[in-house]
Amino acid sequence: MASGRQRSTCWPCLATLRATHTLLWIATLLATAGVTPLRAPADAHATTYQVRTQSRARATQHLRADRRWEASRTWTQALHLSAHDLMGDRTGRLNARLSFRYFSDAALSPELREDPRAVDRFNDLTLDLAYVDWRPFEALQLRAGRHWAGSALGVVDLDGLSAELELGEGPTRQMVRAWAGRQVDHRLGPFDPATFDVQGVPLNDPYASRAQSTLMGVALGVRHRRLHRVEVAASRSARAIAPPEGWGSTDARQIEHRFGMSALITPARSLNLSALLTFHGPARAFDRALLQGALAAGKTTTVSVGLDHRLPIFDAASIFNLFGASPRQSAYLSVMRALPAAQTSLEVRAWARAYRDAGDLLSLPDHLAPGAALGAHTRLRLFERDARLSAQFSYQTHTEGAPTGDQLLVDASLRVAATPRRLWLTARHLTLYTTGASGSRVGPGDEHRLALSTSLGAEVGLGALARLALLAEHRQGSALPSHALLYANLTLELWP
Repeated sequence: MASGRQRSTCWPCLATLRATHTLLWIATLLATAGVTPLRAPADAHATTYQVRTQSRARATQHLRADRRWEASRTWTQALHLSAHDLMGDRTGRLNARLSFRYFSDAALSPELREDPRAVDRFNDLTLDLAYVDWRPFEALQLRAGRHWAGSALGVVDLDGLSAELELGEGPTRQMVRAWAGRQVDHRLGPFDPATFDVQGVPLNDPYASRAQSTLMGVALGVRHRRLHRVEVAASRSARAIAPPEGWGSTDARQIEHRFGMSALITPARSLNLSALLTFHGPARAFDRALLQGALAAGKTTTVSVGLDHRLPIFDAASIFNLFGASPRQSAYLSVMRALPAAQTSLEVRAWARAYRDAGDLLSLPDHLAPGAALGAHTRLRLFERDARLSAQFSYQTHTEGAPTGDQLLVDASLRVAATPRRLWLTARHLTLYTTGASGSRVGPGDEHRLALSTSLGAEVGLGALARLALLAEHRQGSALPSHALLYANLTLELWP
């Protein structure tokens, strides 16, 4: 069972229940903002509304290993509503925003539509943002609802309240920012399939109960104009867990605390220096450290250098543990140069990643993975039409015993204006070639992998309010079956 409790669920009612939740969110937001769904108050002469919708369709199919066709016909409908200056006094002190997405797969077989394991593939509704911004006076900003809060620790997604207070006058200001609420990225909420406690199907963490995961944080900072900025931040999250019988207390909690610092310094007009450092409490280690600098050498050349340390912390609820999960340190050098006469910009980048079998950062690395890349972006005339050509070539190799193999990437794209400001045609091709890491346990034929992707698309403007994008893509590779995909995206934007 998902959480050890016996409870049945009426799965055909989920769509109705989710739609009801959405309507409640919309009604609450509009009531809080002081507007009605049909019209704005008569005295809100400065109030501005924005309605933006995105309709996305995708069709694909491929032949499975059992010689059956696997088909997918998905539909995504996104709606973004924004209201600016709801008080109508031209101060912008009260604003609101609502954003959610609907997703469904029309090709899903009827028997799977009632299967709780596929509940997020049929009639799935996700609430992205729903908040109200209020600035009672110039130095204080409050935000309530589902929103993002950023700091030196990164960006968090929460249902709750955040506040920012800015002190001081003149070019130097002090800042205090705080946030508290439910942590949304743990996927515990009314718009998550695991909320309904599917009996026998642990869609998420099987030891997580329905008790909310709480998050609190605070950040202190000082900035001088846009030239210098320093910030320190700390956060604490807690979630209740239900371990198996005999493993521990029934009211146990999983607690995580983190600390971070970021800085941006501009000692000269042409030089920027930045640093980032974060500490993970449960791991008792620095999980991220970054030091980089950028120097403008003249009007057309920029040189960037950096040092980076990454210690990925395992998260059982995240699929991104599969990508780049090895602890490593790296250094890079990048040179960008603009060629105005040729309407071209070039970028040359070199890097080296260091891997250690032991945790001593002061020792020499056990394995290295150096690499280099060359990229170019050009504006040109093609068949008397404006066009943009982009190409990138990158290669990374490795030393004996490194956890990664050789990697070769070729990426080329072309964008042509078929009609001025109305119709754009696009073409893109990617080739990725990789080899197995030294000493890795791979099966026959898995030492070398190749993946190819070719796409053709068109973007057309439909008046001043809409834009339609169509894309056809073909994929093939060593590990995946060859198949084609068709995409369509319609974007509407209205400022009533």
